[in-house]
Amino acid sequence: MASIAIVSYARVASAHNQAPLVVREIVRLQGYLGDLPSGLAARGETTLQVLAERYRVRVTDWQVFSTTENVAVESPPPELRLQGNREDLARLAAMSNRRITVLAERRPGSTEIFLLALDVCPPLQDGGG
Repeated sequence: MASIAIVSYARVASAHNQAPLVVREIVRLQGYLGDLPSGLAARGETTLQVLAERYRVRVTDWQVFSTTENVAVESPPPELRLQGNREDLARLAAMSNRRITVLAERRPGSTEIFLLALDVCPPLQDGGG
């Protein structure tokens, strides 16, 4: 009888000792540092803090992806803090009139995002791009 109680207790105890689920989201931010090309509308605006500098980004696309739960459609937050490799982050320095695409990871709802990939388009020429 005692062995049955021990086995039952072990099962209940092991059910409560599971490692917590770490929930992350992937965010995709696309927008322009500087003016938008004519004919293109911004979905929102955010300030991107990178290496203690702040950049105003006119957001044309904001997407959030999660594998663990449904994500409500949201607007980009007013400010995001971009973390990552200093060399990758330095690519944003002194850029204007460029389209950027940032793929990053974050905790749900957080404004701190961790850079996974950065794409920077060449400067816009007259006539848009």
